[in-house]
Amino acid sequence: MHRIARTSFQPRNLRIVAAIVGLALLGIASLQSCAAIDTNGHGACTTVLKPLVIKVEFPGTWRNISTGSVRKKYLDQLDAYVREMSYNRVCIKGEITDKWYKLPSPISNYWIPWQNRQVNRSIVRNLVSDSLNAVDQEIDVSKYDFVIIALAATFEEWGNSGFTAYPGMVGLKSDKILFTRSGRKVNRGIAVDASTAELGQVFHHVARVLGGVKDGKRVLPCLYDQDIESSSTVRTGPGVESAFRDAQIHMGG
Repeated sequence: MHRIARTSFQPRNLRIVAAIVGLALLGIASLQSCAAIDTNGHGACTTVLKPLVIKVEFPGTWRNISTGSVRKKYLDQLDAYVREMSYNRVCIKGEITDKWYKLPSPISNYWIPWQNRQVNRSIVRNLVSDSLNAVDQEIDVSKYDFVIIALAATFEEWGNSGFTAYPGMVGLKSDKILFTRSGRKVNRGIAVDASTAELGQVFHHVARVLGGVKDGKRVLPCLYDQDIESSSTVRTGPGVESAFRDAQIHMGG
């Protein structure tokens, strides 16, 4: 749930990360078998995951973001990466809402700092619930494998680049946060990203959704130091990048 610092990775670390992601996706592929031919000519994949990307905006905050650019990042590029890392066994074939759904409160009411342990979880719940309820009368979220909430807001406006709402910021047990007002259930989980999030960050959050929970823990944990990250008092501005870099030990973001 952070900005990924542009630090250099050694080839060995890249291979380790690729192996971790690849094994996780191969595990997903083993859960179900559904052969499909991609219309883009990518060939067959054994597991098709269908996310719903909900486009969300805020009163008084407008961004000229095209549906095409949202589709490119959250579906096309995400699909290409997942296919490559799973040796074409898993693919992403989701849908995007036709319109931007406006939440009831200004973005200041949904401010979420990039430091994980400084987050007010009730605000996360409000953001997720308001987003799900906004589409509830028009879209059945239970028909999708998971949900991505794409915010029409920048890191500076929102305080964050994104996070995994479930399993993550709102807990590890399935509860009412995964249900819309009408009782429709979100399958697997929910990822939330700002418009400034890069593909690597989007997958970082989606991977936690796909990994799920085992023995009371997320299968794919954070691989940086959250204590160091959350001890920072820097909220916005140029100092954020430096503060985040300080936490990039272990495997990093």
